[in-house]
Amino acid sequence: MLRLSFAVSSLFILTGCATVITGTTQSVGVSSNPAGATATINPGGLTVATPAQVELKVNRSYTVLVEKDGYESGSTAVSSRISGWVWGNLVIGGLIGLAIDFISGGAYKLTPETLSVDLVRKPEPPPVKEPEVETLPPEDSEEPTEK
Repeated sequence: MLRLSFAVSSLFILTGCATVITGTTQSVGVSSNPAGATATINPGGLTVATPAQVELKVNRSYTVLVEKDGYESGSTAVSSRISGWVWGNLVIGGLIGLAIDFISGGAYKLTPETLSVDLVRKPEPPPVKEPEVETLPPEDSEEPTEK
C-alpha cells in the first residue's frame, strides 16, 4: 500500500514537468549595436532601452523592432518552440502532465534566449546645392541721341 501511494504521489508531483522546470515565462536578453536604442516587442508593445532583460510568455512568438536616431531600423524574431521537457512528461507524467504543460504554456521555450540587432547608420543626405542664378549683362545705358 505504501508503494502504491508513493507511486501515485510521484505521478502527481511529476505531472506538468515542463511547467514546473521551465515555468510559463522566460527571460530574454535584448541588445543592439550601438547600445541605447529603443526596442519594441510585439505583440504587447513592450518598449525598453537596449541592453535589457525582458520577461516574456513562452507560449507565443514575438517580433522585436529596434530603432535609434540616425540609424536604419532593424528587427528580429523570437520564436516559441516545444521544450524538451515535454517529452519527459510523456514518459513520466503521461497525458495528464502533457495536457497541463500545453494548457499552462510551460510546454514551450523561446529561442534565441539572447538577441542582438546591429543597426546600420543612415547615409548622410547630399549637400543642398544653391540654385544657380543667371546674371544678365547690364543694359546699355547710353541715352539715345537725337538726329
